[in-house]
Amino acid sequence: MAQLLDLPAELIFLIVDELGCGDRYKLGVTCRRFSLLALPDIHSKCYMQFCNYADTYVHTVGGPKDVFDGRDYTGFKKYGCYVKELYVNCGFPVMKLPNCNEQWLRDQAWEVIEKRFRRTIANQLELVLPEFTALTTVCFTSDQSAGPFRPGSRPILEIRMVRMIARSCRSIKKLSIALDYNPYFRDDSKKLETLEKELNIETDSNARVSSQPRLTDLSIRLMDQHYRTNLDSTYCILRMLCGALHGPAKTVTRFSFDFSASSRYQDPLPSPPMPGVPNGPGLDLKMVETMDLGMERPECCQILLPAFFHFDSARLKQMELENMSYEEEHAAKGIDLVSTFSGLKTLTLHYPGLSVWTSGILEAQKEGLISLKELQIPMSNTYIEDETLDDILRHNDLMCKYNYKIQEIDDSSRFYYGDPGGILLTFDFDT
Repeated sequence: MAQLLDLPAELIFLIVDELGCGDRYKLGVTCRRFSLLALPDIHSKCYMQFCNYADTYVHTVGGPKDVFDGRDYTGFKKYGCYVKELYVNCGFPVMKLPNCNEQWLRDQAWEVIEKRFRRTIANQLELVLPEFTALTTVCFTSDQSAGPFRPGSRPILEIRMVRMIARSCRSIKKLSIALDYNPYFRDDSKKLETLEKELNIETDSNARVSSQPRLTDLSIRLMDQHYRTNLDSTYCILRMLCGALHGPAKTVTRFSFDFSASSRYQDPLPSPPMPGVPNGPGLDLKMVETMDLGMERPECCQILLPAFFHFDSARLKQMELENMSYEEEHAAKGIDLVSTFSGLKTLTLHYPGLSVWTSGILEAQKEGLISLKELQIPMSNTYIEDETLDDILRHNDLMCKYNYKIQEIDDSSRFYYGDPGGILLTFDFDT
């Protein structure tokens, strides 16, 4: 043992790299030096899952598989200074109980989590979060595996956790938040309003936080599962998120936002009403240079972006659009939103389903509504076979006559998503 301990740290690292997580952990607890060399990597990622069944409440925390999977937070409290990435999934698995109707299951699950979530989860998080002094990345993942039985406190629990993390972890640089709400005809708006009042009271009663994280990458993705041109729940959620992240977001340089809704094709197209949008702080995002936007509901983004997020339009140079609606009216609204960013130079349309988006962008460029240097359009085999590419090029040749080039997307490209045979169509507006 003495001879092994005498080896340079570089050689011990090479040995440790050949060990599995379980063996690495066993080595790390043998002595102080091995602890410093073997345990940081094991604890660099922390996974938290909070699940609510109708008859019991379960929470798990873990690092790599088979290491600290269970309800034991002790390891991450002791070695919290090694944690760099935190992944939280507040999911509610399918509940399979005999002789129970759906409404009973929902009522039972709500009652259980209403009684237990604050005491159990908040206490556990308060134990470990202050120890995560090197934490740089936090990701809240919205669980879609539960099917129709997804009752419980979401997104109330996640919003409380975001607030707690923003106040406890000063080293965070990247924060990703995915929330879905109003599931299966349940209206969360009243409970969200109650939470907002509680958080406002807590803010007034607590002293101002002296130091805050300096985020550089912020992502907010929202899914309203019962959207009917009513954005009340979304307004409430965004007010609370903006209140929690008002200070930390000022240094963000990359921002992602997506609002989507279930039953897209069954909802009416008219825009939701404007009243009631303001009220509450927005995020000062004047440092943002790159933005990713989901465009399933551009008519809603036209309302939500200026109401809650404040940019320096001349500073934002690069924008990527994804999840684009197939509706022609939606495309027109999305292009109108893009045109409000005067400094935009590079626009990427991620796998547009129809040529209407590209044709609209080319027309807007020709008419001077936008002033791009480059338009990038990655396309898969499916779109090529559906003649979307031919439609785009035909429209350009007839109406715009911009120079373009076509490149094959290989596995070294950032646009490669595992689909061989894709192409990247690039319009160059400077030549």
